[in-house]
Amino acid sequence: MKTTEEMIREMVRRCEFCVVDLDQCIYPRFTQTTLGRLLLIRSLNPRYWRFLPRLLAGAGYISRTRSAQLWGRHATNHELMTAFCQVITGFPLKLVEELSLRMPGMGPQTWREALCKISLQMDVYLLTFSIEPLARAYGMAQDKRGRRIFEGWRGTPLEDNGGVITCADFSPYTLSASAKLETLENLMRDRGFNHPLIIGHGEDEAGMAVRARKLGGGSIGLIKPGDNVEDFELQLPGDAWRSIASALKA
Repeated sequence: MKTTEEMIREMVRRCEFCVVDLDQCIYPRFTQTTLGRLLLIRSLNPRYWRFLPRLLAGAGYISRTRSAQLWGRHATNHELMTAFCQVITGFPLKLVEELSLRMPGMGPQTWREALCKISLQMDVYLLTFSIEPLARAYGMAQDKRGRRIFEGWRGTPLEDNGGVITCADFSPYTLSASAKLETLENLMRDRGFNHPLIIGHGEDEAGMAVRARKLGGGSIGLIKPGDNVEDFELQLPGDAWRSIASALKA
């Protein structure tokens, strides 16, 4: 029976490109929740006091959502994005972009080493439902030598008027697993790829994992509480990124 390290190395050898998720995958929690916290701290500055009531309301929504999870009620991606957009509408886009740039340096950094090693073997793409400034902040991450880790990225676009956020461009479909699978298919068609490596943590990436298996690619599911990774070829508990990095050291 193959070891976990052998399975990881074998997948990397046979795959041509990698698609990876952001929330609860690269970042252990939800990036937009942390971004909201950063905005709340910044709003203690008198210049941004007018945003405090909305940010506090957003914090209350997150608390209620977490409480509802204890009773088995999980908010949909569309519900979460709608609530977040209600909070950030009216904020200066530059402020959101500035604070988003802080995010890649927050939280555990083992993802960076693991994806650096994968990126030496194939192109790596970031595919997330988080807003585009967050996707771009991570998408522009570099290794220790200044080499960009990601070949490309995609997040939920924001719309603005004169530098002030007005809304985001999303729908129930664009925040669905089917939309991620469609993006994967388009990427393969446009770039001529056939064997994807999928790294995710739940149902939003499960469709891509199933597709990768049919194509002879591979998939790694990071085990998180409440998520189902049975459709992934390899399921990794604990510090999965450290396991991936360790397997690729040789």
